[in-house]
Amino acid sequence: SLFAPIMVDQLTDDQIAEFREAFDLFAVNEAGLAGAAAGGARRGVPLCALSVDLHVVDCAARMVMVQEFVNRSGEPLEATYAFPTVASCTISGLKLRIDDRTITGVVKPKHQAKQDYAAATAAGYGACLVEKGGEDLLRVRVGEIQPGARVVVELEGALDVQVDATGALRVVVPTEVASRFGLAGRPTEQSEMAAQAAAAAPVPVTITGSITSSSPITRITSPTHPITTTATSDRAHTFALSCTAPTGDVVFAAAPEAPFLPRCWVQPLGPDAAVASALLFLDSPEMQGLLPVEEDSRRRELVFVVDRSGSMAGRKIQRAVAALQLFLRSLPLGCCFNIVSFGSTHSSLFPQSTPYTEESLSAASSFLETMAADMGGTELLRCLQHVLAPADPAINHQVIVLTDGEVCDPEGCFHLARSSAWKVHTIGVGRCVSQALVLGLAQAGSGYFEFIGDTEDMEPVVVKQLQRALAPPPLALSRVEWVGAEVELASPINPGHRGRAPRQGPASHCAGRQPIPRVGQVLASALLRSPTLELVRFHIKNAAGATAVLEARPVTAPVPIVPSVGRELLLDRQESHTQQCVDLAVRLQLVTRQTALVAVDDRVGEP
Repeated sequence: SLFAPIMVDQLTDDQIAEFREAFDLFAVNEAGLAGAAAGGARRGVPLCALSVDLHVVDCAARMVMVQEFVNRSGEPLEATYAFPTVASCTISGLKLRIDDRTITGVVKPKHQAKQDYAAATAAGYGACLVEKGGEDLLRVRVGEIQPGARVVVELEGALDVQVDATGALRVVVPTEVASRFGLAGRPTEQSEMAAQAAAAAPVPVTITGSITSSSPITRITSPTHPITTTATSDRAHTFALSCTAPTGDVVFAAAPEAPFLPRCWVQPLGPDAAVASALLFLDSPEMQGLLPVEEDSRRRELVFVVDRSGSMAGRKIQRAVAALQLFLRSLPLGCCFNIVSFGSTHSSLFPQSTPYTEESLSAASSFLETMAADMGGTELLRCLQHVLAPADPAINHQVIVLTDGEVCDPEGCFHLARSSAWKVHTIGVGRCVSQALVLGLAQAGSGYFEFIGDTEDMEPVVVKQLQRALAPPPLALSRVEWVGAEVELASPINPGHRGRAPRQGPASHCAGRQPIPRVGQVLASALLRSPTLELVRFHIKNAAGATAVLEARPVTAPVPIVPSVGRELLLDRQESHTQQCVDLAVRLQLVTRQTALVAVDDRVGEP
């Protein structure tokens, strides 16, 4: 089974309702929209075609997804469907085409958007509602689809592009939703029906795009699916995938010849405002030798936390075990380690972390030879509560979590990692991974994240993650100056004041997420009160407090950056400024957990 065994008594009422709604979206006999006819009877509104277009520039991307459906029943339908997105994707635009009519969506507070949608469909008008069902799941409702009508839903958004352990850009297009959810420790009837429907009604899928880099690109590959590529120049390539119903996440990897240089992009918002995104790459030549490395003389402790729930069965647990064997054979002498397994419960190989010796290595290797995905549910939070005990200042505590991300209460895991002195790194295992958990937990734990697909070479990932865990304390961002601009909002914000407004002046602020919680990157974002910006200065410090400054001059953003800047601003304020987050999301037209996109037929309100 692809499903994560999740125990119902471990979820909140809202989570259970959300998961059940997600399952209901697929309780149809054909792949696509779940339609409700008069009287509540369910009908299939099959997906006819899916296309995704990506325009990638360095570490940012614009995405346009087009999904085409047709109502082949003999009665009007209100249709609902869900589809996955990567965790960093922020939806900012909607166009709904019903036959020859096009309706443009508007982001509103969620309760207002739902009221507008309900009023339109009750009056018999066409309407569409787009809302988040999770960090990596979107739900769409399309009202009053007439018999024989063809419906095209076009969504636009932006996403961050990962830089993997090899230095390559990694673009992920998820294609599966159901494999990330499960209730009561077993697959649901709805999930099995959806899988059968997908096999019976294959869907043509086209994924196209382009990747442009400030550094020459040596190659573009896909470790998951066969693709075609064309080099339009040494710094620009196009790629394409055309198939029927791809399985698992579709991954594209582009290898630049050299690390990226610091950059700052600006996008005007009319005559009186702009957004800015500044990115600094820690592996760039400018960073090498910038500050002396402060060695960490503390004793090292590494705890490997491995997911052994039912969702890890088969290839996933095999890959996790192989990665752990490689980790064990790469550990340095003098460190202590342990292996903690989790599922419905958790257990440790050793009563406490033990010194790395030939005897402990042999015991751990023998233990891994019999490891299986046989521990039932996916209760990571209780496991982390056990592992992340109060830290000893004399020990460098590091945790590496290997999981497919199908866990209960991810927000609880994030909160625990954020409040712990332990460093938490993650590795997503398998062809279909919840990026929301893998990225979110590493960012909350001030660690690094990586992914190991079914066929990808795991050695670079293991080596890189171990190097990071054993490395001296990383450089941190202490302050960002937005020279020549008046800053309305900025991210990150003050140290120790996550979710609160910065105390510094309008052109400078301090970092709120320390140390840098991104793979080899320092990212700063700002909403400016004017479209002009002269310069961005990064103030960097090492563990000893020594500082250095790097600068980047702004250029016009080659792709829309409003969604990604807005996402960063919202992340730093979501815990204590709910209404401010709603107002900001509406202002920037972004879909969040508190807002939704609604498109209503122009005929509404006509006599």
